[in-house]
Amino acid sequence: MSDTEVEEYVKKYFEVRQKEFDLEKELVQKLRKVLPIRKIAKLPRAEREFRETLLKRLQEFRERRQERRNGKN
Repeated sequence: MSDTEVEEYVKKYFEVRQKEFDLEKELVQKLRKVLPIRKIAKLPRAEREFRETLLKRLQEFRERRQERRNGKN
């Protein structure tokens, strides 16, 4: 990549990050209408734990599937 391309890439990267940040701010403002701020503050942790649980289940599923395949051979 040329310097110009890298510069454009970095610029777009930060534009996307800023849009994500703006959307998160907007979401918090909307959530404040229906949830206490303490619950909103807990959301990132709950989302992370949920994602980790899903990934763990997916990994376990893949391992069981692989064991079944190995058992057939």
